[in-house]
Amino acid sequence: MSHQLPATAGTDDGVPPVFSFSYRSIPFRVRLRETDAGVVGVLEAVIGIVPFTVDGDSLRSNMLAVIDKARRSAGYGIDVGANHAISLSVALPVDDMTPADKILAAAMEQLAGAKTFLDLVLLLQPPHLRKITGALSRNAA
Repeated sequence: MSHQLPATAGTDDGVPPVFSFSYRSIPFRVRLRETDAGVVGVLEAVIGIVPFTVDGDSLRSNMLAVIDKARRSAGYGIDVGANHAISLSVALPVDDMTPADKILAAAMEQLAGAKTFLDLVLLLQPPHLRKITGALSRNAA
């Protein structure tokens, strides 16, 4: 099984993070992005890898069901890349004038809201894929 660690894995687009932190060994970043509506805050991370069929059909189908349900949750962006990496992005109600403590508070609130989803992804992650997730996360930072 081959996994590439491309620079585009996850959500890195050259915008430096305002800050970063780890939750359950997953590196999260908060970035401010320019959009048509102005500057917005985004919490993002590579949170796992979709298990392969060889890891077990039920494990894979359960992960896909969890991802499908999370995609239907308002405010959460879930992307599965060509490398099977699961990326999470969550809009934050902040802009470039928001003080750092308010940005951090918004990020923690969104992380708390995504905790159940994150816990399920980690539960369904085989140990050998956790190592790859860590490498993808570090590469995307």
